[in-house]
Amino acid sequence: MTRRTPNLAPVAALALLAAAWACGPREKTTDEPAAVAGLQEEMRTPPSVEFGAINAMTVDSRGRIFVGDGAQIVVLRPDGSVQARMGREGFGPGEFKWINTLAVLPRDSLYVYDSGLRRVTVYAAGGERPAYTTTLPGPEAVTPVTAKPAGGGIVAAYQTALGDVPGREQGGRLPVILRLLNTDASIRSDSLVLLREPQALRIYNGEGRGHLFYPFARRSLFAVSPAGTVYEAWTDSLRFTAHALDGRTRWTVSEPFKPRPVTRHEMDSVVNALTGAPFSAQTVRRALRATGTQTWPALRSFLVDDRERLWVSLTPAREQRDVEWRVLTRRGRAGTLRLPESVQLLAVRGERAYAIAHDEDDVQSVVVYRIQPGPAGKEAR
Repeated sequence: MTRRTPNLAPVAALALLAAAWACGPREKTTDEPAAVAGLQEEMRTPPSVEFGAINAMTVDSRGRIFVGDGAQIVVLRPDGSVQARMGREGFGPGEFKWINTLAVLPRDSLYVYDSGLRRVTVYAAGGERPAYTTTLPGPEAVTPVTAKPAGGGIVAAYQTALGDVPGREQGGRLPVILRLLNTDASIRSDSLVLLREPQALRIYNGEGRGHLFYPFARRSLFAVSPAGTVYEAWTDSLRFTAHALDGRTRWTVSEPFKPRPVTRHEMDSVVNALTGAPFSAQTVRRALRATGTQTWPALRSFLVDDRERLWVSLTPAREQRDVEWRVLTRRGRAGTLRLPESVQLLAVRGERAYAIAHDEDDVQSVVVYRIQPGPAGKEAR
């Protein structure tokens, strides 16, 4: 089902969306992405700018920052002051349930994906009312967990259904399949990339049957670059496979990594957390041992910037107060940074990195860093 604002004819709405997606000056990538020496904090929103649940962030060509805050979009000026608040909770045009993805399209149109409503909304540059909305297809029980703009279309991540993957046993989290959709949400490619199923403890014994998820399990991650390249990774290693929108594998980005062992204390903590009706501690410990997983995942998240650099957040130890980030390219490592554990990068565009920070009271703020070029290896300040 597709919804359009009353003042736009169907053809005009599609034309606007297609033009925003496919035309205008695209952000250019370079053959030799610049090395990153560090990050220098440039702006932090004051306590008077309140947020509730930041989940997405992007920036336009004028430096305006768009923040997905639950069911609302907060528009910040480059100095961190609030320019506008768009949207509210609801089901109608311009209303949201849970904003999952924000992206700025060419010509500064704003793309929004609401995973709660499985709906794409596009705002014209500078506009505060939706120019176009469309609901993504699929059975009611199969909601696209996220949807990102790419190459004049949409890369949508769908939870697979039983029967989609041959030999798949019932129970647990199903694998995710990436589909390429047209701008009107019709399917262009039904199976772009099949992501691996997350690891889980599968317990079938006299105590009961169930699937438990544990903190050092491996899972699949994916990201889409501004140039339309789809990167996917299995968190077991620092290896990222790049796919074209026709499904072809283009290249891989990888780096050696020595995983951190799970300590006995950490293992005992996980067993205690998962023990409970109907499973005993002995059953949980036996199931954990059967997975063969005795180390922590290599990474916990990654994003891709407009120079095709991968910003990778490594999995920290519990006692660590900062997190190592590696900046990787096809030519190798371009930088090593350390950020406070309370800071999560959400976007990197041009010469700046945009992040969400939590203080000791879990109050959120938006932080902008200026990227310092040069020899890699400094910490963020």
